[in-house]
Amino acid sequence: MDVHKSSLLDVFDTKQRLEVPLFQRQYVWNEEHQWLPLWEDIERKFAETLAGRKDGPVHFLGAMVLDQKQTPTGHVVRRQVIDGQQRLTTLQIFLSAFRDLCREHGCNELADECAKFTLNSGMMSDPKIDKFKVWPTQLDRKQFSDVITAGSKSALLAKYPLVRKKYAQKYDPRPRMIEAYLFFYLQLEMFFFGEKGETPTAAEFPLSDRLEECFRTLKNALMVVIIDLQTSDDPQVIFETLNARGEPLLPADLLRNYIFLRATRDGDDAEALYRNYWQRFDEEFWRQEVKQGRLTRPRSDLFMQHFLASKQG
Repeated sequence: MDVHKSSLLDVFDTKQRLEVPLFQRQYVWNEEHQWLPLWEDIERKFAETLAGRKDGPVHFLGAMVLDQKQTPTGHVVRRQVIDGQQRLTTLQIFLSAFRDLCREHGCNELADECAKFTLNSGMMSDPKIDKFKVWPTQLDRKQFSDVITAGSKSALLAKYPLVRKKYAQKYDPRPRMIEAYLFFYLQLEMFFFGEKGETPTAAEFPLSDRLEECFRTLKNALMVVIIDLQTSDDPQVIFETLNARGEPLLPADLLRNYIFLRATRDGDDAEALYRNYWQRFDEEFWRQEVKQGRLTRPRSDLFMQHFLASKQG
């Protein structure tokens, strides 16, 4: 494998599609455990830059493992995301929120510059898909494409208004990627405009200057490590090893990974197999924990236990 470091924006600078394979799980990051710590890291570097401390060490955001895929002539280069899909997806959502905040406040040139790191441009064989820098798993594609292409917070809210079931006290949660976008947009608003009457950092400078300085920080001060696999590397073994200490994988996640990697290697139509046989099994219903006896486990675990017991006697 080839290991090298790259700035955050350099990852998205190339005309390519970082494709999350079917055998990986849906987007699961949340505010408490991932979005907030990520924002605090970015906010700290923003504050250092605006305070004039530009000579500090770069901040490391994590590692990503990519596998080069064969791409027909005329198509956008494809690279499969073996590990780091949650981070890559979240960073694209953050960049979309930053881009839309810039446009909302009249910094159109900077917004256009940000857009280069969220969407591919130029000639493409399949523009509907090839235009995206990151392409998630099937169940996440609609909400992800809506976040990247809506163009503004208000347009996204129009697509995803709050709804509440009859007699329910609380509104239904929006899709997770929509909530991520709204979280980052709010944090950016509070950082650049102040919170509850507080004066924002470097308020003596025009907003456009502060936004440009922070954009340069995204380009120069936030780094990731890219691990490019070679043909002799086994993507499945590397995936399972790297995730052993991350967000716990359900048995259903491991089983899906194994099945669809095998299907892909055997030349089967993994997309069709997924739609016909597995897609509904990835819905949130199956990840919810339920109690059976003294144990509390995800529904998918219990289902597989009972299914295997019925087959094995």
